[in-house]
Amino acid sequence: MAVAIQSNLVHLKAVDARRRGIRPSAHEIAVASPGPVDQYGETRIDRAAAERYSDPELALRLHEVWGQFCLMQWLFGFGDIGRPCNFGSLGGDAEVRCDSVLAVKHAEVHAMLWRLRFEQRRPQDAACAQSVQGLTDRLTGEGIPVRPFGKSVDDCSDLEILLCACEYAGMLGTIRWVMDARLAWGAPGIMEVGDDPFF
Repeated sequence: MAVAIQSNLVHLKAVDARRRGIRPSAHEIAVASPGPVDQYGETRIDRAAAERYSDPELALRLHEVWGQFCLMQWLFGFGDIGRPCNFGSLGGDAEVRCDSVLAVKHAEVHAMLWRLRFEQRRPQDAACAQSVQGLTDRLTGEGIPVRPFGKSVDDCSDLEILLCACEYAGMLGTIRWVMDARLAWGAPGIMEVGDDPFF
């Protein structure tokens, strides 16, 4: 699945670079082709469909798949040792993190996405802001240290919060899929957060 995700990311990056008029090598996402995708081919993004994405659709999908890719990097420990990440080079004996560490990461990603979702709905829901629950959620959210694109949430535009939420949604769906073999990739509700950030 990590190879399929990497392949999707390479293609979306290429489409995005072409629309922006830059070379793929100049794109801020540094990722190379993983080579052939021998498994989970059904999860690959159709190339023709990607070309038909509107610019906003492309941005949202690119950030979602970037989140999936980042979670897989973490899962296999690529970031820990600073080596270039190419899932196509992983052998069948590649190790992943243990269940207890996965549970902690799931809780972290869920809380971060909950905070971003709260920040998205807060400006549109004046009644919520005046309610006891709204105040409680605001205070809870302030204790969750998410920094979209390295900035305070208060300094982010609505678009930056949305794109960052897409990344965390991609991470959440991926880690849930990894943790539960019964879940299908992209299953309904796999990227949803609950009312409680810490469930």
